[in-house]
Amino acid sequence: MPRKGMVVACVALAWLTLGVAHAGADRPGAPQAQEALRQAEQAVRQAWEQRALWTTAQEALEQARAAVASGDYAGAVRSAQLAIEQAQLGMAQSRYPRFTE
Repeated sequence: MPRKGMVVACVALAWLTLGVAHAGADRPGAPQAQEALRQAEQAVRQAWEQRALWTTAQEALEQARAAVASGDYAGAVRSAQLAIEQAQLGMAQSRYPRFTE
């Protein structure tokens, strides 16, 4: 992706994340969902940086974002927890010794 496109994508992601983070903040379950989403984003980012990101972690993070945006806070927490788990498993797998014969 060209540099300008990468900057635009990062700004758009930050804007969307901030919008989602503030949407419905006064509704029951919203703060927990937002915190779970923040933790999932951090775990997925860390796995990506270690080149250990599983697609299931990325998909669960996207589902958590969509759930927060739609107001399904319980679903957001479940998806965020799955994203965290899958990211952690990917990072753990990357530490396994390589199999050679």
